[in-house]
Amino acid sequence: DVSKTLDLCRIEGWQWLRKVECEGRGYFLLSGHFGNWERVAHLQAALSYPLWMVARPLANPYLERFFAGLRESTGNRVVHKRNAIREMARGLKAGKGIAFVIDQNFGEPGRVFVPFFGRPAATTPALGRMAVRFNVPVLPVFAYPEPGGRYRIVYGPPLEASRSGDAEADALDLTARATALIEEAVRACPTAWFWMHRRWRTRPEQE
Repeated sequence: DVSKTLDLCRIEGWQWLRKVECEGRGYFLLSGHFGNWERVAHLQAALSYPLWMVARPLANPYLERFFAGLRESTGNRVVHKRNAIREMARGLKAGKGIAFVIDQNFGEPGRVFVPFFGRPAATTPALGRMAVRFNVPVLPVFAYPEPGGRYRIVYGPPLEASRSGDAEADALDLTARATALIEEAVRACPTAWFWMHRRWRTRPEQE
């Protein structure tokens, strides 16, 4: 029930979402495994701003069907990571919002290292490179838990890529700034960061 969900949520910065939606360029919705990130996407779609959600398929097919149905119940669309680059490009060209979390260790080839809590963290290059390539903003949002099962959902000012003429440097800079926002949220509410794997597992070659 969307009305019950709304009663439990306090939304701040809604104007930033409206801004990127009205521009019609498409955008990345940036968050992490922080607070109730699923509720953000569910509620945003229910309020007429659906997303394409990039997610890794769960190993358990029953759970995968359950969560896919839940995620898509208000109008979102799930995009599995194995097809993500092609589908994200298609979505951005169509002016869609792409929900993407980048707080996992990314051990695959092509990884980039950006600072996270003072240490280089292997991070996916996809968000930065595609934001530069398609000239789309990155809109941060975090759901801070509050007493009584409530959440304060905060949208921040969108990040825009620099235009230095060096696309790879601009993508890395945007990835670093996006990661810094995740760190800022975790510092503000450490108990809300729900990611228990080794974030710094993959190390730079020089180490």
